[in-house]
Amino acid sequence: MRVRNLLIIAIYFNLTACVSWEKIPLSGRDHPSGFADQIRETARSTYEYAQLATNSYAGGDSFQLGRTLSFVKEQEPSTGNFQYKIFNRVEDGNLVEIIIAYRGTDAILGDLSGNALLKQQKAGLVVFDNVREEHRKTKISVTGHSLGGAIASHVTLNRENVDGYFFNTSPRFARGKRRFDNLRHSVVEFGDILKSIRLFGREPTQIYTSINCTNGGVASQHSSRNLAECLTWIAAWEDVDAKSSVSKNSIARPDTRSNGPDVPRGGN
Repeated sequence: MRVRNLLIIAIYFNLTACVSWEKIPLSGRDHPSGFADQIRETARSTYEYAQLATNSYAGGDSFQLGRTLSFVKEQEPSTGNFQYKIFNRVEDGNLVEIIIAYRGTDAILGDLSGNALLKQQKAGLVVFDNVREEHRKTKISVTGHSLGGAIASHVTLNRENVDGYFFNTSPRFARGKRRFDNLRHSVVEFGDILKSIRLFGREPTQIYTSINCTNGGVASQHSSRNLAECLTWIAAWEDVDAKSSVSKNSIARPDTRSNGPDVPRGGN
């Protein structure tokens, strides 16, 4: 009975969460895209990290990356199903950022057990420490989707000078004794299946954005690819590189309630 009641409460909050968000004033809602100024700014600052979080998964669902980003290396499948990929951002011939993209859930049983014991999160710290040791003066960011977002969150809560970008993240991480004032962006789909679970946990201090990109069921609303495509499409209204990415990756207008036209007109 207790479990059933908890589920009912979780479903209720998941279905009614829009009430509190609607109370927050959003400017620029009459923009042709159908998305407010704050959402478009979030999209511009996060879409590339969402693409990298998607590319951390194996398979043919990868994005062709923009002109400044390149793949460096990846972790081969290992005990505990922990995997990651590393990307470099190079501008004017200079390495300006290293991004570690932690893979989300792939092998469910192995990932769930490892997640419960924080095995992947601890492995994520080891990877970060190794990269930091080799590149002490270079900016390092971490990103991930679902379980990968939890690993990235864990890193930002336990190490200093690291930015984090999380997408439909799992609320499974641990805080160290020290508090690190790192930049954290968490972007979630409005109907993400993990949204109810996050209600019962304590979120990190972060910039949290709930966005309505998909009208489908919980599976499509948890999809890393769908969220990354939507953020890229929104960013393309005012970002030249995002507009190029829309064309390069054949990204269509997201299946959302917004009533904007099919093709972003920004980015000229």
